[in-house]
Parts: sequence; structure tokens; C-alpha cells
Amino acid sequence: MRRIRRFSFNPGSLDPQPRGSINNERTPLQSNIANWDIVSGDFDSDGYHDLALLFVKPLAGSNWTLYAKIYTVNEQGNLIPKSTLEVFQQPPYTVTDVNIVGASGALDGDAALEIAFGFSFLQGEQSGPDTYVYLLDVRNSLNTIVANDARRIIRDLVGPNDVPPFGVATGDLNRDNRDEVILMSGSTFYVYSVNDQLEPQFKAQRSVSTTGDNTHSDAFIKVEDMDLDRRAEIVVAKSEPGGGDPGSLQFHWQRLSQRSASMQ
Repeated sequence: MRRIRRFSFNPGSLDPQPRGSINNERTPLQSNIANWDIVSGDFDSDGYHDLALLFVKPLAGSNWTLYAKIYTVNEQGNLIPKSTLEVFQQPPYTVTDVNIVGASGALDGDAALEIAFGFSFLQGEQSGPDTYVYLLDVRNSLNTIVANDARRIIRDLVGPNDVPPFGVATGDLNRDNRDEVILMSGSTFYVYSVNDQLEPQFKAQRSVSTTGDNTHSDAFIKVEDMDLDRRAEIVVAKSEPGGGDPGSLQFHWQRLSQRSASMQ
């Protein structure tokens, strides 16, 4: 079973206090696909953050599907399940690994945040797309999750032998008061803008030309305003050989041009 636990802090203290927990979703028996991520954000614009669990849901036998589930927190601090949605069904061919990563962002111009649900498959020699990002809209006071095939990013990025490091992030790269979606696989990231209908449009891509790798962490890409110019930058952390010696971590900082999709 997956257990989500919530902690808070009393005024003047950094000692975490348990406030609520829930474990109402099962974990697949196959460890190679038992992947999941948690995303927080104000999905109903009420001023309070909610939680989205993005996970592989086991079905009968060895079957599975990809699900999103929303939780809110009541006045007593308890986690309350709200809406669920089957986002993607198990492919008809063999998948040996599933990687899941999510992010929240202001993608469509309204007051509430949306969810970028990213996942990739290791599918051997099977041709076709293997990397997806679905843009989820949470509506009706958290009681409905909306997704469709027009609101997704599809790419063929995974080789036949292993899944490259995979990341998804959001941020306002061009100061238009709307977040873009950044998908990273291996050493290349891809930038997408999003319209009012939550339909992504590819804008640019760039490979990170540094040595080292990012296989030691699932959190190797961030999109934040690093220089206080009200535009977010893309920051990629990569580790170098050296067994964690001081100085073995390097960063790559990329800026998107304000007036175009070119990289600076």
C-alpha cells in the first residue's frame, strides 16, 4: 500500500509534527513498474495547496494502468481523497520499466494550477512513442480531472536497453505570466508553450554539453528565476565521477530568449 503522510510545523519550531496520513492505493507487485510521484499545488484556486498522486495502479493479474488522484486537507488536517482519473492504459506490448515524474504550474491562464503528468516506458525493440506528458486540468471543486490526447506531449526518446534520466518541470521562461513545460530526457531538454486549451506547442530544445551524468537523482532539473529578472531559467544538475567528492556536482543554466524560442 502507498502511504501519504502530512507534517506541519508549530510556530517557532522546526520539529515536524504528523498531522494526517492515508494509504488507500495499492502498489504493483512488480518493483520495476511500481513508480509514483506526488505534486502539490492550488488546483482549485482556494488559496490552499492540494496534492496529486501520480502512480501505476495495479489491476487483475499482472495488468496495470496509469492513474492520477487528487487529495485535499480538511480543517482537522486529514487527507481527503477527491477525484481520480485513468490517464493512460497499459500498452499492448511488453513494458519492463515505468518512470513517472510530475510538476504543477500555471499553464492555461486561469487562477488555478494545472498538473504535468510525465511518464516514460522501457519497451525494448518496440517502435513508437515511449515518453509522454499529459496536462491535467482539475475542475469542479477538485471532483473532476480532465485530460485528452490533444493535451499531451509525445516523443520517442527511450532506447532499447535502458530508460534515460527523465524530468518534467514548469516555469515562466519568457515573462508572459504563464508557465511553459520543460521535458528532459537524458542530456536534452525540450521546451513547450501551452495555450488556453492546455494544448502544448513545441518551441525549442537544447542538449546539455557537460560531462557527467544525472542518473543518481530523479530531481535533476529545476525551473526558477535565478537572477530576479522575473523570467525563469532552466537549471540542470549533473554529477561527475568521483564518488561524491566536493566539487563533483556541476550545474547548467539556460535562459530562453524573451522574444523568441531561441536559447541564450
